[in-house]
Amino acid sequence: MLGAALNKQGEYDQAESMYTTAIKLWKQNVGELHPSVLKSELKLASFLYEKGNYLESMSLLKLIYKKQRTLLRTLHVDVAETLNKMAAVSYRMGEYLEAEESLLKSLTIIESNFGKEHFKSGEVFSALMEFYSEIGKNQLAKDYCIKAYRIYCKAFGENNIKTQNLKKILDVMNEPGDVIEGV
Repeated sequence: MLGAALNKQGEYDQAESMYTTAIKLWKQNVGELHPSVLKSELKLASFLYEKGNYLESMSLLKLIYKKQRTLLRTLHVDVAETLNKMAAVSYRMGEYLEAEESLLKSLTIIESNFGKEHFKSGEVFSALMEFYSEIGKNQLAKDYCIKAYRIYCKAFGENNIKTQNLKKILDVMNEPGDVIEGV
């Protein structure tokens, strides 16, 4: 928590030092593969990403992913979280195929744990919509936006801010005269 506080204050070097110190202490006390070590490493990877240090962030995320696959079952939700972070870093690095692959693997994990209609699936659909929109695959973006919107309507209602934001995006994506069933 101190690392996050220092990060917010703009004390980036001290924040990074706190994250690495926390990881070292966790490893000494509970071992390399303990979930607390992995969570601390994920925080450091996120910090590095926010700082724009994508190569270091991705290197750490790949290490975490490898550890998670050893420690957890393949379809564990923590693996999905790591894959989502890997997708974001891959995207920033211009590695679009890797980003897409990570998001689709994450979707498989989330759907297997929560179902295709759960709001967590909607979150991944929304991320896929953003990804495809950014790389110019507009029809795929629209398809995932529709899926996310329908799930959010069921989970949160039409007046929820997330639902309304998706509706606004969908309105922009629609061509004049488009009619989308259930939207």
